[in-house]
Amino acid sequence: MSKIVEALRKIQVERRGPGDKGPRPHRKIARIEASNVDDHDHLDDTAVIPVASHRSSRIVQIDKDLMRDAGLIAPESESKLFEDEYRVIKRPVLSNAFGRNAATVERGYVLLVTSALAGDGKTFTCINLALSLAREQDTSVLLVDADVPKPHISSLFDAQNEAGLLDYLDGSISELEDIELQTSIDGLTLLPAGRPRENATEFLSSHRMQELFESVHRRNPRQVVIIDSSPLLQTTESKALAAITGQVAVIVRAGITPKEAVLDAIATLDTGKPINLILNQVRFGRRSNYYSKYYSGYGSAYGDANVPKE
Repeated sequence: MSKIVEALRKIQVERRGPGDKGPRPHRKIARIEASNVDDHDHLDDTAVIPVASHRSSRIVQIDKDLMRDAGLIAPESESKLFEDEYRVIKRPVLSNAFGRNAATVERGYVLLVTSALAGDGKTFTCINLALSLAREQDTSVLLVDADVPKPHISSLFDAQNEAGLLDYLDGSISELEDIELQTSIDGLTLLPAGRPRENATEFLSSHRMQELFESVHRRNPRQVVIIDSSPLLQTTESKALAAITGQVAVIVRAGITPKEAVLDAIATLDTGKPINLILNQVRFGRRSNYYSKYYSGYGSAYGDANVPKE
């Protein structure tokens, strides 16, 4: 994927301006709107929408032009090649979820996307993999923002102030359907991160989190749950999630992520479950150290460095 990803990275850099070398702030690529759709039946403008869950009354309108402008998806001229790359990536994911490997992979329908370090491109990969899986004829996707220290997906999709995953896990929200957000892309549903909590790791590793997976699977056995998580070497949340998900994708930046960091990250995982390495062949330049702070206000055990944020 090197040429396409490098082109997208160039777009991101150009949008900052020539003098801006700092991390690029996340620009919204969607907006949440009231919907006049309930159970897929269209209502006229004067119809009264019954009190129901957010799922039936609100929708995330995703703007693909804004996604291209932000460098999150390929330019139209390159989209076919880019989509083909993700078709290759998603085949083993689908095999572990519903195909010939499904019988031997517990919760194979739940994919954790993580990385060794911040800035390796996991949010970018999550979004594009979710879009690719949503194109499957008999598969839908629940995209979960579980990167609770830095919920980039929630911010990108205009859901940073929405109730979400952590609100459900602590019991503030009783029904999952009340916080799931349908999107304008067929087959793609979003679960925002929710309000931050200091004990997020304990919530994410709880029995209620496992029940969430099982509830989603009972409701729709052909739905893939993609979880955007924080870096394995810089946070504790991703390790907690890795222990209860069916398969893991570790994002690596070619030529940048040190081999030692990748090996250290993999060593934290259960190698008895499928672990997919996805290579982002992007060149960002040199740096003397690769660990950085990931939590706002919390120090990383690996020290500080000028690592580009995702």
